[in-house]
Amino acid sequence: MREDKERRNFLPPKSSSERRKYYRITDTTAIEYQIMSAKEYEAERKVFRDQVSGIRNLKNKYANFVPNELDVENFKGGDVDTLRGLLKLIININEKIDLIISYIEKKEDSSIYQKNPERITLSAGGISFFISKPIPAGTYLKLRMLLPQSPKILMTTLGKVVRITPQDAEGIKMFEVGVDFLDIHEDDQEAIIKYIFMRQRDMLRKQGER
Repeated sequence: MREDKERRNFLPPKSSSERRKYYRITDTTAIEYQIMSAKEYEAERKVFRDQVSGIRNLKNKYANFVPNELDVENFKGGDVDTLRGLLKLIININEKIDLIISYIEKKEDSSIYQKNPERITLSAGGISFFISKPIPAGTYLKLRMLLPQSPKILMTTLGKVVRITPQDAEGIKMFEVGVDFLDIHEDDQEAIIKYIFMRQRDMLRKQGER
């Protein structure tokens, strides 16, 4: 029954709200993945439901001095006022201090912040990225990624490999893996959509200035 439901989710969405999940953008960010068996996926998704989303973690972290209307869009763009510019600076400094502390204490979450950014194609419905060894289609993955805005949002999702495509990058054989999100927190998904719209506006504005 679940497999039938998942197959239906791969079909093109009909409503405008569903179509928003499939708007995508190519970007660079840090990403980690963990291969799971079907049994491990079932266990992980039960825990996932009770976990706090990435955007909620960010709001909780800066609740004392960030306005309640905090959202992705307000932290990047040409119309950021002086106050938000100062908040952005304070948050960026704090993130760097936290990273140094995590690195010294060897916290597990710090590993992704030390990874080099890599090229991805991101939508609210899934992600594609490049790997050196192929992963079979149908494989379950636990993904951790940094939404590449300022401040960065650490997001965790559960997904399934839907395609694997051989690629040749400057003589180096790589594989592009496409993953559909099976489990993602709703507010994290909305943050991805807002980020994609913001980036698309930025690109259109830059094209208009040429």
